[in-house]
Formats: sequence, structure tokens, C-alpha cells
Amino acid sequence: MSISTKLFSDQMLTRFSQVNKEIELRQTKISTGREITEASEKPIEAVKLSSLEQSLTQLKGFQRNTTTAQQRLSLGDTVLASVDGIMAQLRERAISANTDTVSASDLAAIRVDVAQSREALIDLANSRTSDDQALFGGYATDIQPFTPDTNGRIQYLGDGGQHTLAASETTRLPTSVNGAEVFMQVDTSDGVASIFDIVDSFEAAL
Repeated sequence: MSISTKLFSDQMLTRFSQVNKEIELRQTKISTGREITEASEKPIEAVKLSSLEQSLTQLKGFQRNTTTAQQRLSLGDTVLASVDGIMAQLRERAISANTDTVSASDLAAIRVDVAQSREALIDLANSRTSDDQALFGGYATDIQPFTPDTNGRIQYLGDGGQHTLAASETTRLPTSVNGAEVFMQVDTSDGVASIFDIVDSFEAAL
């Protein structure tokens, strides 16, 4: 049976169209570097690829969280090391002030040092992260957590919240410490007191 010219022409046009689409598809794959450009090409492979892409995105998020946690905890370690250094200096000042040979001018100089140490402690307690969040304020990150009241006594305005970030689907890493516990709940022979009250008492005694 002969094939009419019109039918033959239609078949050729259809074939040309298919070849053109295949060429365009190949070009797209080459330019994008992706084997699957449309889910309809290989639906099963497309589902697997989508799942892998989601897992990769999630993994990158976990990596960012881990980096952030390390940065915040490293900053916390640095701040607390500085606090410990100041407290060690204050202990030395207390020993010096309690000797029989100390003079009135010596006591005045020690009192100036103590006042400066107090301000340094307040600044450290109010440390902020690189994204301007209060490091020791708990969930109250947008405030200055350690603030003097009308009598000049330092009060804690933060809360007891502890920040965590997901490091995996089942693990969360702490990224901060409780500011109230660190600075406001120091065990002494007279009970619990804040670091600032201890320093204020020392300064007043001078």
C-alpha cells in the first residue's frame, strides 16, 4: 500500500520535532550537568534524587548549626576565662588589703581597681554574639541582661532558657550557659550571692 505524500510529510515533521526535543534535552543536560532535568523522564530516579537533595540540604543545615554552636561556646569559654582572671585579681587585692602594712593610699588605689574590675565584670556578663544576641540572657537575647537597679545593685533581667541547635535528627547541642547560674548564684559561707554583690561588699569594706 502506498503512502500519500501528506502522510509521509506529517510523519517526517513529527520525527523532526522529536529529534529537536532530544537535542534540546541533551543540551540542557550538558549545560546544567544534571542527568534528570524533568521528573517525567525517569520518575523513580527523580524521586530518589529529590530525596538525596533534601538530605543534602538538611546535612548542610546541621553543619551550619554545629559551626554556630562551636562559635557561641568558644565565645562563652573566652568570656568566662576573663571573668575568672578578674576574680583571681580581686582575690589578690583582698589579700593585699588585709595586710598590716597597707596604707590609706594603698587602700584607695585598691578600691579604684575593684571599681574598675566591677565594671569589667558587668561588660563581660553582657557580652553579645556576632549577631548581637546577649550571650548570657537565656531566651531574652535582645536586652542587656545584667542591669543596675535604682540603688546601683546589679539585677538579672534575662531568663533561664538555654539555647540549643540541631546537630542531627536526634541530637541537639547547647550553645549557651545560664547567665543567672554563672553570675548570680555563687555559693559563699553566708549563702548564695551574685558575683556583683560580692565585689560590692569588698569595695564597701575598703
